[in-house]
Amino acid sequence: MKNIRRDPRFCYRYKGVFEEFLMLNSEEECKLKQFISDNFKPTKTFNLRHTSYGLKHFASDALGFYIGNADMKRVMTECGFKAMDESALNWTFNVSQKSIDACIKKMRKGAAE
Repeated sequence: MKNIRRDPRFCYRYKGVFEEFLMLNSEEECKLKQFISDNFKPTKTFNLRHTSYGLKHFASDALGFYIGNADMKRVMTECGFKAMDESALNWTFNVSQKSIDACIKKMRKGAAE
């Protein structure tokens, strides 16, 4: 099995050298996977309205801990989502806009209580 922590798709390139940019511990990773499976639904087409950068903020706000973009990209792919262009800094996924809207609505309702 490929060592995902050495996979350059999930690393930051700085001065020509790949720096590891994965920061979640195993408990946080499990919580993020659960959040994604509970809130984001896959679709056949790519959602151009949201990138990994924006989605990580939804998850971070809901879960209460920092989530790096590389972690978000990795966990989204592990949860079965596909990225449109893995060479891009911020990935676009095949995630349903309806599920994102429902997630935002749920978060706003929780914040108002």
